[in-house]
Amino acid sequence: MNTCSSNASVFAKAPQRALEIGVWKGHSSRIIDAALQDLGGDRKLISMDPVPNLEFDWDETFQGRAVFLEKGSPNALPEAMDIAGGPFEFVFLDACHWYDWVRNDLRGIVGVTEPGAMIIVHDAYYEPLQRAVRDALTHEQLPFTDCGIVCTTNNSGTEDGEEVSYCGLHLLIRR
Repeated sequence: MNTCSSNASVFAKAPQRALEIGVWKGHSSRIIDAALQDLGGDRKLISMDPVPNLEFDWDETFQGRAVFLEKGSPNALPEAMDIAGGPFEFVFLDACHWYDWVRNDLRGIVGVTEPGAMIIVHDAYYEPLQRAVRDALTHEQLPFTDCGIVCTTNNSGTEDGEEVSYCGLHLLIRR
């Protein structure tokens, strides 16, 4: 995740309750937590991933400031909201990038966010993820305002013999 973009987004929204879907190694968790700590007050980060690959000890690093659920979205989203004490105002979505998974995550996010919540979808240049966001907005008409790709760094490469592009942050605002 682009450090400047993510810190700026958290600072801009100044959420009391933040959700991270997809933790993997935990780098974004640290960035989001640092921004929340700089904002001060009793702000909560709930992070979830059914198959993390953390590069640090979660409890030692966050010392109770952030809660980690080794569970997946969208099934564990209501539990995450209960732990946070209410709907989320900021969501960082960086989980499975397959089309159906992204659509299911976006559907689930609707039920655990409040109007005005900021949703940042990572790896916006990945084609199946792009299609999932577009279809969720146009065909399903999920209640998000599409603010477009706000961080335009593109990381192109090859995966399983196919050309792919990752990176990019797609900004949605919950209506």
